[in-house]
Amino acid sequence: MTPSDLLPWLGGLVAGALLASIAITLYLRARRSTASHILSEAESKAAVTIARAGQDADQAKSAAVLEGKMEVLRLREEGDRDLSRRREDADRAEHRTEERERGISKRSEQVEQQEKSVAGRLAGIERQELAIKVREAEVDVVVREQHLRLERVA
Repeated sequence: MTPSDLLPWLGGLVAGALLASIAITLYLRARRSTASHILSEAESKAAVTIARAGQDADQAKSAAVLEGKMEVLRLREEGDRDLSRRREDADRAEHRTEERERGISKRSEQVEQQEKSVAGRLAGIERQELAIKVREAEVDVVVREQHLRLERVA
């Protein structure tokens, strides 16, 4: 083959290489563009996921804070109910104690009145005993006088 015959072949080969080079370049650019697009979509999805995760974390934190506040409120109410119940128990116990004290005081007054009554009765009985003894003495005196008169008469 002559060099002039080789020249079209060589031109075709260079043109083919040039076309292949252009095709490869276009293919790589398309791949880069697709890869860039895929990367930006992934970054966008990652940003959305991170934002959503942040919102979820904030919601979970808010829910936990709310739940904690509700638990504190429930415990406070329970403590208040318990304190109220204990105060009522203490008030009832104090009332019972006051009632007992009044009952004891009333009984004490009754005993004092009974003691005074018994003392008055005892004093009355002692006066009656004294009066009886005085009468007995008077009767004895009269009996002796009567005896003496009878002896004189006899």
